[in-house]
Amino acid sequence: MADFKEKPNSIPWPPIITLAAIAVGWIAQRIVPLDWIYGISQSIWYVGVLMVLAALGIVGWAFVTFKNINTTIMPNKAASHLATDGPFRWSRNPIYVADIMVISGIALASGNVWMLITAAIAVFVLEEFAIKREEVHLQTKFGAEWTDYTKRVRRWI
Repeated sequence: MADFKEKPNSIPWPPIITLAAIAVGWIAQRIVPLDWIYGISQSIWYVGVLMVLAALGIVGWAFVTFKNINTTIMPNKAASHLATDGPFRWSRNPIYVADIMVISGIALASGNVWMLITAAIAVFVLEEFAIKREEVHLQTKFGAEWTDYTKRVRRWI
């Protein structure tokens, strides 16, 4: 594994992965449309919209949490403090949970089966390109504080 001690990444992979999952799902649906087994209903549309709105709320909450402790939200910059409050009390990666919620919410609201597939793929890609690298970085920077935090809070939810 590369050296992620100074900073977790050189490229801000999470927003790229999220946007790519949305774009690939949208394009795939145009090329090879997949229909819902049961057809899209109005209630599924509402669930999708609520998921996107909830995800945006989580991202905003995480942003405020980072701002309050004076650390970066950028996934390709070094952390200066360990975030353990706000949404980080329930997930070590609430922004990535929100990213998957956005992809899935758009998929539900638009009836796009491909986008649900790309959301599932995005989970694995985020783990490899962001989470594992960030964990090495945070372990190196915060040592026992990071280890204690990982024992209390799950990686996803």
